[in-house]
Amino acid sequence: MTNWLPMSASSGDIARLEGVTTKQICALLTVLRSASLPRAQLIERSYSEVAANFTATVGVLLDIHWAEASADSLLLSTEGTAACDQVHDEDAIRRSILDTLTSDSSPYASAIAAYLRHFEPCGGVLVHKPSLAERTDERPIRDLFIDLRMVSYRPETDSYVLEEPASPVYVWAKNRSTPKTKGEFEALQKRREELAYAAELQVVQYEKERVGDPYAGRVKHVSQLQPFASYDILSVTVTGKAVVDRYIEVKVVSAETLQFYWSRSEVDVATLMRDQYYLYLVPYTMAGGFDLPSVTVIRDPVKAILENSDTWETEQDVLICRRRPPSASAAG
Repeated sequence: MTNWLPMSASSGDIARLEGVTTKQICALLTVLRSASLPRAQLIERSYSEVAANFTATVGVLLDIHWAEASADSLLLSTEGTAACDQVHDEDAIRRSILDTLTSDSSPYASAIAAYLRHFEPCGGVLVHKPSLAERTDERPIRDLFIDLRMVSYRPETDSYVLEEPASPVYVWAKNRSTPKTKGEFEALQKRREELAYAAELQVVQYEKERVGDPYAGRVKHVSQLQPFASYDILSVTVTGKAVVDRYIEVKVVSAETLQFYWSRSEVDVATLMRDQYYLYLVPYTMAGGFDLPSVTVIRDPVKAILENSDTWETEQDVLICRRRPPSASAAG
């Protein structure tokens, strides 16, 4: 056998996980421990008598540092030897696999964290109902998590549920998306502000073209002069001879979910202005630009979103808590 070594998985590359199971990992660990000679050809022959998917399973063990390889040999690493002690305890080996896949040194950690962040609280459990495209992209991680008994499928709702033992790794995934230092936080905030500003500039131009030359002068980039205004752009709506102000809040969103953050002050203005208030949801593309032709324009979003739970989901990310003043009787 020549050139048998699988290529190392790059960060975020989850294709290697396709079809790999706990049984296969345990089988390879057992074969490696019992092998009298570490020749890869002999190990593959022994492994193939009890399990399938040899090349991918070897690749995963190499990526998570449970095995070490040279041109013609394959050995257990120190970490792999420790894991091998757990192959007869299904719960323990599953926990070890999960812990290792989500460790800082794992090339799969970022992709796994991104997958787990798709789950949202619903009825006391964490639920994910992926689109058709997402199902295909997520299959390697999802199938492995089902095998690890961390995810289950609910046919009655055509959705996936994160099981209770996965709660710690879900918290890990949520925390992983947050900046770890003040510098990272400031860089992230700056990047978000730059994206928002760039999207607003494009919507200003979009509005000028929409209303045409007679009204282009009435399109104002309000947030450029008032960064904390409750809307970004002042434009107009022309209906026959009637011309009324249009208050526009621009949000940069994922094309898949259209998820955005809507501040309390923005909601208050939307509630006051109703039909004159618009949300412009501008999709951000993987290429790093905006898909303005696919912008979603929502008139009176209080009615269209907040009062329409059949189409939109909303959640409160922050709870404001304050201590009640002591009652007169308690004070006495």
